[in-house]
Amino acid sequence: MTWLAPLYLAGALAVAAPVLFHLWRRVPRGQRTFSTLMFLTPSPPRVTSLSKIEHWLLLALRALALALLALAFARPVLRVPATIPIAPDETEFVAILVDTSASLQQTGLWEQVEQKLNDRLKKLPESAVIGLFRFDDPWSTLVSFSEAESLGSAANRTLVQERLRELKPTWQGTRVGEGLVRTAQAVQEAQAGRTLPCPQRVWLVSDLQSGSDLAALREFDWPDDLPVEWITLQPKSRENAGLQLVAAAVDSADDRLRVRVSNAATSSRQQFKLIWGDAEATPCLEVTVPPGESRVVALPVAPTIEAGQSVLLTGDEQPFDNRLWLPVRQPRQCYVLYLGDDAADDPKGLRYYFERALAANPRYEVTVLTGNEPVLANSKPALVLATEASPAVQDLLPKLRASGTDVLLVGRSAEGLRSLLELCEFPDLRVEEAATDQYALWSQIDFESKWFAPFAEAQFADFSGIHFWKHRRVLGDLPPGTETLVRFDDGDPAVLQFAGTATVGKAWCFTSGWQPKDSQLSRSSKFVPLMWQVLETALGESSPSSSQIVGQPLRRTFNDEHDRSVVLPDGSEQPWPLTTGEFTTVSQPGRYRIAGVEPEEVIAVNLAPEESRTAPMPLEELEAAGIKLSTSAARPTVSVSPDQLRQQQLVELEERQQLWRWLLLGVLGLLILETVLAARRGANGAASNSEVAA
Repeated sequence: MTWLAPLYLAGALAVAAPVLFHLWRRVPRGQRTFSTLMFLTPSPPRVTSLSKIEHWLLLALRALALALLALAFARPVLRVPATIPIAPDETEFVAILVDTSASLQQTGLWEQVEQKLNDRLKKLPESAVIGLFRFDDPWSTLVSFSEAESLGSAANRTLVQERLRELKPTWQGTRVGEGLVRTAQAVQEAQAGRTLPCPQRVWLVSDLQSGSDLAALREFDWPDDLPVEWITLQPKSRENAGLQLVAAAVDSADDRLRVRVSNAATSSRQQFKLIWGDAEATPCLEVTVPPGESRVVALPVAPTIEAGQSVLLTGDEQPFDNRLWLPVRQPRQCYVLYLGDDAADDPKGLRYYFERALAANPRYEVTVLTGNEPVLANSKPALVLATEASPAVQDLLPKLRASGTDVLLVGRSAEGLRSLLELCEFPDLRVEEAATDQYALWSQIDFESKWFAPFAEAQFADFSGIHFWKHRRVLGDLPPGTETLVRFDDGDPAVLQFAGTATVGKAWCFTSGWQPKDSQLSRSSKFVPLMWQVLETALGESSPSSSQIVGQPLRRTFNDEHDRSVVLPDGSEQPWPLTTGEFTTVSQPGRYRIAGVEPEEVIAVNLAPEESRTAPMPLEELEAAGIKLSTSAARPTVSVSPDQLRQQQLVELEERQQLWRWLLLGVLGLLILETVLAARRGANGAASNSEVAA
């Protein structure tokens, strides 16, 4: 037997304490009460020492308990015959990481995976432990090292080959960095329980296309003793052209669908055609894209609704990324109330430009109403635009704002704007016409606000070309919660946002109008997208995207209290319970229809654009991330001495034996026995004293 903490054995000296306590005591033991002593001051008995021990059994129990407690803290270990290996056994950990991303859909590529791996598996030694992992966007384990070690060598290889035959490439992106990091962690976990680590390596089976994501590797310290062997996959052709959807520019009123056609640098072709739909080759347009470049083109109007569901790129040798599913135009019905006296066809008024800006919005089907209460009874407006305080407006505007409707105030004069502010319960504000020499400009724009956030990028943020001939000054203390979204270059507020509540709608105020008499705003390219943002802010939500990438979950963009179902591109239908916030079965490109919603929602799902970048990645990028590329395994270095290894063995033995637990149980039993015996002796002593007193 040996001890992990022998210094605690010195605690056994505490055995002397019970002996001293037994010999050092107060006397006399008995007490007798005399009435004549009641007037005397009591004093404690003197401490004396005895020359002999009276209670040998109690003393032995107490001493033995202290001795066992000291032994337990010393952590005893029963030695067993063991030898310290000078070197580990011949076991080798081989982690096979297979890329199953969409780029493996290239012609002739996936067939190489099983063939190359089977050839290499035959050359591995019998002692190799093989783990199998796969990655695309997520990473998963197919054969873990613990499962492989529990099997024999032949069974391990058979299982790996069976799981390989079940694998197929998916339509998701290539997160090779995440896959390598998770695989390295799996190898380290397999080595964790070994006194001396075994040789280890990773086989990376991938085309390593340039669109691969290496972000996870930049945040991970790759082990120096874990080499990676890249098993290359060569497609039959390096020529590939891709097709991606391009988002519309925020300041562009042209909302036609645009696509980007990209051509590989190694391609020998530059003439491509786009055709509509699936059933028949309906010409769309022709595109010329030189090798290594890309072109953005606007699609014409589709001949039919069915044909406009997708567009196909022809003239490319790799067809896996040539189909682009187009988003569905699903305008949302909404109403805007205009409170003013200018006609809809008057180019000198505010309404003329406001209606035309909203009419160009493909995301919403906007109906502009006037102040007719019977119409509003059936159609609550999403936004109210008030330009004057007529008698009808004075009665209607406070009711609408009190019902939670947002209000946009654009006074055409100082007096008109002051009246509108009073109707919105801001009576302490004064308004006067500002003195302007020639014109004023917008400055100090709050690009963090919802209105102006889309203009935050440098190419959209310049408003200096818009001149304001007239504007009003709002004076007085602004209500709490008021934000100034824009100021003029003279410091006066240009756009104010007044806070709302749970029951009272928000209010915005333009101190200058957009009609030609006041400014050039309505004739600027910024006007249409700005009015879109005004409407979407009033609606309380951003426009849902009807196009996304494979692997991204579908989110509910509709207020509903019912379970729904989703029709997948292959025609099958899967339930979408209300308790599930996201629909995660988005594993293939195509159109996903949400059944039971009016109007029906259709989401176009496409490949990640990076999957079309099929040119091979420079190996320098992997080496820059700390990965050592090698064709042989490496043995992790051992930085411990033989004495340390022996100590580790003792610690492992002690953790398995845990003799200290039994010693503590013995201590507890002795203390219980000692307590019972001491209590019994005390009761017997008290009984004898009472008899003597009687």
